[in-house]
Amino acid sequence: MCYELTNLINQQRSRISELEAENRKLEIKVFDMQDDRSKLREAEDFIDLQKPTLQDLEAENKRLTEVEDCQKRTIFNERDKNAHLHNDLETLRAENKRLREEHRWIPVTERLPDENIYVLALATARSIQEPGYNMQVIHNSAIAFGLFSHWQPLPQPPKEQ
Repeated sequence: MCYELTNLINQQRSRISELEAENRKLEIKVFDMQDDRSKLREAEDFIDLQKPTLQDLEAENKRLTEVEDCQKRTIFNERDKNAHLHNDLETLRAENKRLREEHRWIPVTERLPDENIYVLALATARSIQEPGYNMQVIHNSAIAFGLFSHWQPLPQPPKEQ
């Protein structure tokens, strides 16, 4: 019986040693889990701190997208305006060319004015008393005498209002 009791005590001691080793392992796991929980809390705190920044970034992104859309609309409108202005400019250039041609000084060597009209004529000789060009309103028949180098039609009188 003593032998059996000693054997039982030894088995109990062995079991206690096993349980103590297992307990140490569990304590290490608990410590690791507490450390993991601490790290998890730190990560959650960091995420919570980043939420306002993320919200600010999302709001700024939305604002910048709206600004970009507004700029695109502005650019489109400006392109449209530029196209209209370009068309207007071309129209004005054509009108300017037409008016220049209509009101230019015509050399008598190019052509003479129509019959029975008065024109503005530029004399070929300059007067010593009056430096510059000598312009006169003359009848078209006077051009034939060779005293004038250029002519142009008289402008229309002003319209009465």
